[in-house]
Amino acid sequence: MLDGDMTDMVEAKSLSLRQQYIDIYSSSWGPEDDGGTVDGPGRLAGLALENGIRKGRKGRGSIFVWASGNGGRNQDHCSCDGYTNSIYTISVGSTTRSGRKPWYLEECSSTLASTYSSGESLGIVTTDLKQRCTDEHSGTSASAPMAAGIIALTLEANPLLTWRDVQHIIVKTARRGHLIAPDWHTNGAGNDVSHLYGFGLMDAEAMVKEAETWRQVPAQHVCDESIVHKPRVISLDQVWHLVHKSLGCSGQPGRHVTYLEHVILRITITHPHRGDLSISLTSPSGTKSQLLAVRPNDHSSDAFTKWEFMTTHCWGEKAAGDWILEISDSPSMRRNAQCPQGFWGDRKRCKKCYSTCMMCTGSRGDQCSSCKPGYHLDQETKSCVTSCGDGYYLDHGNLMGNRCQKSCETGTFFNEQSGSSAGLESCTRCADGYVMEEWKCVSSCSQGFYPTQTLSDLTGQSQGYCRRCDVSCLACIGPGKRNCSECVEGLTLQDGACVLTHNCADGEYQDDRGNCHACDSTCLKCKGPKYDDCVSCASPRLLDMGQCVLHCSEGKYPSSGQCHVCDHTCAECVDASPSDCISCDKDRFGQDRYLHDGECVTACPVAHFHTSVKTCEACPQHCSLCSSATHCLKCNSSYYLSQGTCTALECGEGEVEDPEYDDCMACEEGCKKCVLYNPKHCLSCSDGYYKYEEGCYKNCPAKTYAVDDTMTCVACERDCVSCEEDECHWCEADFFLSDGKCVRECPDGFYGDEDTQECEECYTGCKTCTGPEEDECVRCQEGLEIVNGECEAEQETCPDKTYLTDEGECAACHPSCEACWGPLGNQCTSCITGRYMTTDQQCVTRCPAGSFGSKESSQCEACPQGCAQCQDEQRCTRCLSTRKSALYLQNGQCVRQCSRGYYPAAAVCKSCTPGCASCEQSATNCLSCQQPSVLHKHQCVKECPPAYTLRGVCHSTCRTCSGPLDTDCTSCPEGLRTDIHGRCAMPTSCPSHHYSDRDGECHLCHKHCHQCSGPDHSQCLSCYPNHYLLSECVLSTNFAFRNHEEPEHTGNMFIFITTSILLLLGLGAVVMFIARSFAKRPTPEIAVSRGYEKLGNSGGRDIFRGGTTSSSSTSSRQAGGSGSGYGYLHEEQLVDLRDGRMGQNDDDDEDDEDEDIVYMGQDGTVYRKFRYGQLGEDQDDQLEYDDESYNFK
Repeated sequence: MLDGDMTDMVEAKSLSLRQQYIDIYSSSWGPEDDGGTVDGPGRLAGLALENGIRKGRKGRGSIFVWASGNGGRNQDHCSCDGYTNSIYTISVGSTTRSGRKPWYLEECSSTLASTYSSGESLGIVTTDLKQRCTDEHSGTSASAPMAAGIIALTLEANPLLTWRDVQHIIVKTARRGHLIAPDWHTNGAGNDVSHLYGFGLMDAEAMVKEAETWRQVPAQHVCDESIVHKPRVISLDQVWHLVHKSLGCSGQPGRHVTYLEHVILRITITHPHRGDLSISLTSPSGTKSQLLAVRPNDHSSDAFTKWEFMTTHCWGEKAAGDWILEISDSPSMRRNAQCPQGFWGDRKRCKKCYSTCMMCTGSRGDQCSSCKPGYHLDQETKSCVTSCGDGYYLDHGNLMGNRCQKSCETGTFFNEQSGSSAGLESCTRCADGYVMEEWKCVSSCSQGFYPTQTLSDLTGQSQGYCRRCDVSCLACIGPGKRNCSECVEGLTLQDGACVLTHNCADGEYQDDRGNCHACDSTCLKCKGPKYDDCVSCASPRLLDMGQCVLHCSEGKYPSSGQCHVCDHTCAECVDASPSDCISCDKDRFGQDRYLHDGECVTACPVAHFHTSVKTCEACPQHCSLCSSATHCLKCNSSYYLSQGTCTALECGEGEVEDPEYDDCMACEEGCKKCVLYNPKHCLSCSDGYYKYEEGCYKNCPAKTYAVDDTMTCVACERDCVSCEEDECHWCEADFFLSDGKCVRECPDGFYGDEDTQECEECYTGCKTCTGPEEDECVRCQEGLEIVNGECEAEQETCPDKTYLTDEGECAACHPSCEACWGPLGNQCTSCITGRYMTTDQQCVTRCPAGSFGSKESSQCEACPQGCAQCQDEQRCTRCLSTRKSALYLQNGQCVRQCSRGYYPAAAVCKSCTPGCASCEQSATNCLSCQQPSVLHKHQCVKECPPAYTLRGVCHSTCRTCSGPLDTDCTSCPEGLRTDIHGRCAMPTSCPSHHYSDRDGECHLCHKHCHQCSGPDHSQCLSCYPNHYLLSECVLSTNFAFRNHEEPEHTGNMFIFITTSILLLLGLGAVVMFIARSFAKRPTPEIAVSRGYEKLGNSGGRDIFRGGTTSSSSTSSRQAGGSGSGYGYLHEEQLVDLRDGRMGQNDDDDEDDEDEDIVYMGQDGTVYRKFRYGQLGEDQDDQLEYDDESYNFK
């Protein structure tokens, strides 16, 4: 999308591309990060985002991931980026590997989370153009695709997540970790959040796990509340404060918001220096979001119009309560209230006015308040023009300079009866249907005027005029004396002429009495009643207002012996037209007129100046505005002003002249020369850059290749993404590469490989195929025919339900066959209805053991692994069992061990009796119970009987006990008392480390015993450090393991005995001898809850079947002193007593696979663990290292 001009349509199409195929759109682009731009999606792009949320991913919503921006160095704020500020996008920030803020990172409240990116001299490694890799990818542009990848993993775990589900999971799983930020705080919902990193680093593993069990969030409610109902004033250097009490639209079904997701503030602010504003919003829970921070590089006066600021920091908080909005105006040091002429005050900064403005309110050409000499202010457009447009005239009296005031409106004319305002009668051209009468537009000519034929004015447009009749005519139909239609008083109309009707001679007139009197000597004829009321004159005199004069008065011209009024714009003229002026002055309305090409104009055209004699004279060469013939004020394009003269503008390489400011404008990077006002349109490129279309590129863009000789980029063929001069390397989607060309369909003998997007060769003999295998042919080469997807030599065709024998005859198929291929009649290729085809091409009604008849394929398909019989691929009815590997049927599946709550019986897992958590042999023989029941004699009871603890029977030496060990006595039989370990023992006066025999004599305990009980010195009660109690105190290694399986899972039981470890010390050498003895006996095929066996000191064995289900991690201790003690194992952590070399030769001897493993508990009790396997495995030992910490007691 970035290969050409970015338009709203291009953005919209990109964000809508294949919505049902593309789940995630990763966008690493947006407005300029210059710290002064406020921009967002256009109308079409905004609709594309909203439409993607509503319809994308089959209505679950497309995921739009957006880089938060790289304007940190310019102190930009991503709240001024309408793309990242949208609730429909996931705005992603960046952090360095050490958790610090990168130099490019922007702060804002719309950032949802962060991922790693460049910083600390390290970049991100990724793919590059032309199948290369780069280690210089940087900025939030690298973070966004990383976030998109994590979201892709999340959607793979749960494709049903909606767009809001994804955002909820990000908020819930993002972690603060080692990220360093001064503003970390915990919001009202318990989430850590920062303006730098959002809710923290995205965690891929946590998001996937959360997605697997995620329940879809309820429908979104949108509550819209107005908090400011009338304009407010923000005082300088003060904080404007507003408290709004919100109910979250309570009581409005479908709109009530209880818990927050996104909070949007839509605001309009007018301000002369936008960068001085800062806005914050505090939620009812006390979370403060900085919606906008001061931006020192933002000098715009446009401020904000219905701009939406968004925060995610209140996520999960309650909506109802008091919201606090704060807006502050912090004047920057660059503001200045008074600026010189040609500049305007943007608070404490003076900005240059437009080139034609003398004074202005902004930098645009339509923000002028007065104009430079030679220009006039158009009141409507507020722009400076050289001449007024249609319907306007110049008002010279205004103190602000010459202004174009409204004149005759188009389609109207001046009406003397209703009066007029200044200038309304000074029309210069009339609308269609009207004619010009002197300076007025009328629908028809007045009395004393006649319409002329249409004339062409200076603009090339036609115009009708009303001309005055001859002075003898009161009304006329044309020019001259003989076109009168009505005469003035004293004259009579004769043949179109108005003549005198008295009997006086020429040069005389008749009075009221009928007497003749001589006319004035200047008159040829006169009509009276005065002698000088002339009606014609003798040459060379001219008739002017009834007087015969030698010269016409000012504003008139001679024609046919009479003086006629000039056009009202002329001071002097040679004819009646407005373009026949020979001198100009103020017109009859007081407006200054200047002579230009025979016309008196109110303003001289471009490149002309006004003279003191009311003429327009040309400016010097290359000058478009001047004050005299030698002093220029503005130069033409490609010239700049220097001391009143125009000098050719010579911009350097990579620059183009800017005529508005007489300066050079920088071209786009790589441009040697570019087009004015379009710096991206390059005419030539700098060294090292390739020219392509209108741009210059360091590396040729996609779908082009470089020609180094000419330093140009040449477009690849259509549908090719990457190419060289004669060969394409990579095609667009839905196309395949074939001999260096991109084709939609591969040629014969090839198929389109979707993975490589190339045409690969079919199997020999295939003309067309779907893949490379022998049986994937669609059509065959000539002379071959297709049989079951394979191409074989053509054979003679036989009728249906027959086949061709080796003798070339057609023989009937077996009746069960729908079709067959021979050489036997029962070798079917398809079966009749109700029969299924076996692997040996037989059609049967019942499939062989281990398979089932598929109604979809009409074939016998294999049952799932472990099934002897099945109904379909999901439901087993009987399981396979061998002596070494027994399988049990449970809920239509074959399992190696029955699940908790079941026990094996006759190769089937049957349910335990209600209340039993696990059982064996029968449904009522419980091993563990469901809470709150407790186990007593294989029965689940609500309470323990008397003389029983919660975990078992008290030791025989105890009268009562408290547990958890049976030797934790609380009272003793007569003659015994509790010792320091809580056991009941004979009272003795023997010192520490001694025991009393039957005769009452004291004897020394074994050297490893800390305390012993007798009657033998090795009957230890406790041991010294590094020794463990196994009735005796023995030295042990310290390798701890834990059982990774559930306690109730067991395997086959084999019993081994691990004998002693003998340590012999010799002079200068150490000899270690390890002996192992093996004894095996068959074990009952009964599932026990844990595969361990307690080993006693006398070689006897007590079977341990721990049955407790408590989740406590406290380890139980086994009572000592008796080889036949009984106890329970509860979450016991075990110590491996095996020789350190065990396992090194596992591959040497198959019998090693059956060896047992002996473990010691933390209290010294030894257990044997039996190996077991799972379905489909080779009875591997299921152990792993236990990294949970514990303390030995």
